[in-house]
Amino acid sequence: MENDLFNITLNIAGRTLSPQVKRSDEALFRNAANYVDTKLSTFIRKHPKQDMVTYLSLASLELAIELLKNKAESESVYQRIEALEKELGAKLR
Repeated sequence: MENDLFNITLNIAGRTLSPQVKRSDEALFRNAANYVDTKLSTFIRKHPKQDMVTYLSLASLELAIELLKNKAESESVYQRIEALEKELGAKLR
């Protein structure tokens, strides 16, 4: 079944994680783990000699900023669609 849960193995910051995920979400989890690990690698390369908590904090901050920017852009697009729907509705009357 598509919704069956199973364990997958992910590696982030040198740690092995084994979350239970839906089969349909496996690729999403793997891509997310790779994305986070890539962010961490970038900070490790750019800011050597820091501790892992610093790297994780920097990556978390950057990911949160990306999320908030995407959310704001999505809301802007949604508002524009609503305005266009209203405009179209007015023209069709």
